[in-house]
Amino acid sequence: MPSESKEEMIESYVGEYKKKGLLSTKYGVKLVVYKEHITGVGFNLYEDEVSLEPSAFNIDLIKIIKLTITSINNIEALRVDFGRTEFYSDASIIIPNIECAKAIEIVEKAKREAKRIVDEEEKRRKEENIVLQKKQLEESLFR
Repeated sequence: MPSESKEEMIESYVGEYKKKGLLSTKYGVKLVVYKEHITGVGFNLYEDEVSLEPSAFNIDLIKIIKLTITSINNIEALRVDFGRTEFYSDASIIIPNIECAKAIEIVEKAKREAKRIVDEEEKRRKEENIVLQKKQLEESLFR
């Protein structure tokens, strides 16, 4: 995976979330969209329960299953459902108090472009494989 310093950022969103309770704590949250992945700080979602503390995440765009707008304590939040990675099985991240609708639009656009690039690379590899197999077959026929 490319490092953040080498890869051009497409867009970023920063917010703050104040958890309700006796010791209401403010947490910084963020979403940064890159060409191939998203990174940031948000809250993990386990069986519809939001984690107590935020954590950093890094998710390949092509692993994202669904982006939705949800609510945590009456605050709009972006929910990112994503597929298996080396660290998670199917999982969700919640990023409250950012521009959710705009973030969904930007992430979906970046995801489509990432998928297009992956599909093109796969097509090129298949074509190269066919040429190689054809060459090997021709060589075997003329031995």
